[in-house]
Amino acid sequence: MTSQDLDVPLTQEERYAMVHIVSKGNVVHIDDRNYLMVEVSPMLMDFLRAIKAHAATNEQSDESYWSLGDREEPTIPSNRGMSLSEAFAAFVEERRENWGETSHQAYDRVYRIMSETLGPDTPMKSITPDHLVQVKDVIMALPKIYGVLFKGLSIQEIIERQKAENLPLRSLTTINHELKYVATFFEWATSRWVIDRHPAKQFMLPPQRMSNSITKRDPFSIKDLQCIFSAPIYSGCLNDGYGFARPGLNKPQRARFWIPLIALFSGMRMGEIVRLRKVDIKVVDDTHCFVVSSQVRAEDSGNRLKNQAATRKVPIHSTLLALGFLKFVDSKSDLLFDEIKGRDHRFRVNLFSQWFNGRFLKSVGITSNKLAFHSFRHCFRDELRNAGIPVDIVREIGGWSRTRYGFESIYGSGVRTAVLAEAVEKVHYPGLDISHLFRDQEPAEESAQRKNY
Repeated sequence: MTSQDLDVPLTQEERYAMVHIVSKGNVVHIDDRNYLMVEVSPMLMDFLRAIKAHAATNEQSDESYWSLGDREEPTIPSNRGMSLSEAFAAFVEERRENWGETSHQAYDRVYRIMSETLGPDTPMKSITPDHLVQVKDVIMALPKIYGVLFKGLSIQEIIERQKAENLPLRSLTTINHELKYVATFFEWATSRWVIDRHPAKQFMLPPQRMSNSITKRDPFSIKDLQCIFSAPIYSGCLNDGYGFARPGLNKPQRARFWIPLIALFSGMRMGEIVRLRKVDIKVVDDTHCFVVSSQVRAEDSGNRLKNQAATRKVPIHSTLLALGFLKFVDSKSDLLFDEIKGRDHRFRVNLFSQWFNGRFLKSVGITSNKLAFHSFRHCFRDELRNAGIPVDIVREIGGWSRTRYGFESIYGSGVRTAVLAEAVEKVHYPGLDISHLFRDQEPAEESAQRKNY
């Protein structure tokens, strides 16, 4: 390195920062009065010392050259001594106006996990990546809907119950959401000088973990499906509320009856079914269809489809028509499953998920953590595959995203409704007996009456 290599033009703020580095071993980054203390490596220290020494040999050693002039000297912010609880309270106070109720609840859950794992009085500056590995392990070990099932228990007690009872764990998506909330908190702490370095970088589980993950869903077996559709909710129950699992004379056909059947014969996602309204059942090219639209209504707060490919029409399977689905639709004024109460769409979906994936499956003896409502979608996909349906038609029906190399998808206007309907009709489940569902049905004249809703 020659002396000319050290002729680096510096601003007044950069010259001041250099003095600070050389004397104290850390950096004051000055940008619109925002100051950030960062440790400097020994190699960079040596380099900056050389620059300063070279500047001195060029008769630039006047103290005014290395000062801030009339600018106020930066001070270390007082919040650098915050504990975990103090920092999180400051974080919530700053962000709360931009959060909805769902975000508030999510961050409350995350803080509870961090607080019980690390301790609320732990100094923020002492938290290392190893500490956050402990937090990650706890987040991954918690069972589904633990807040509902285990009120009053500590996080550690809940994990012990999960191990003892082999309770189903949460999905990779849910785990990554919580890990993202943790990372967001520490990003904020870094930007507000509470800590020097972000300990939660590369914190989320990588997508490739999905193939080996405990949360990967399996399809239901025929035996599983028989257990589900022979349950009292389908064969006769006390009621479809708290008495859904108790045999009785009632056969109510509402959300808990229809939603699993729709999933089995359409492959639609839980969120797509729960959000259905009367206007979403339409006749397209003389075929009754579910129209899954990307348009978000003002009343459907939080109602977002998974991806653009999810905007589609799904022909209604003849089994659903024969069971009287159109008569059920005709009896509604707006939401098809209006008995699922909630402040917004996400809350309603969460309620149904807690019932089906928690209470209902357990009531019929299905306890594998790889089986959940989404398993219906896997069943549907398998039946399309077994029927030899081309992949572009499968994607059109199921709303699966196309691969990055699916350039052919930009050509043409899509698959005709009649072709989609033919593919859907090839879905059947050999060995599954649901004949008992038809015994009390009147002739489904509506299947012959093409009617828009």
